[in-house]
Amino acid sequence: VTGVLALVLKRRASMQADLKAALKVVGVVFALRGVGVGLGLAWVVSRGLSAIAFVGGFFGVYFALQWIEVSYVMAASKDTAGGDE
Repeated sequence: VTGVLALVLKRRASMQADLKAALKVVGVVFALRGVGVGLGLAWVVSRGLSAIAFVGGFFGVYFALQWIEVSYVMAASKDTAGGDE
């Protein structure tokens, strides 16, 4: 869910070609993911399920989507700099 939210927010920020907005989205989504992993981990542990599997799955998706998110920030950075810098 946080990955989809991140992509939507990053797309919106990149359409504005505003580097500050893109970096703000990175911070907001990072905080949401921190809360999400904490709540998810608490839920998994309370059910007696594997915390390692949850954390591995959560961050496996996180790292894959992080590459996409970084590309949005890089695109916004290039647009703000005025080209190929």
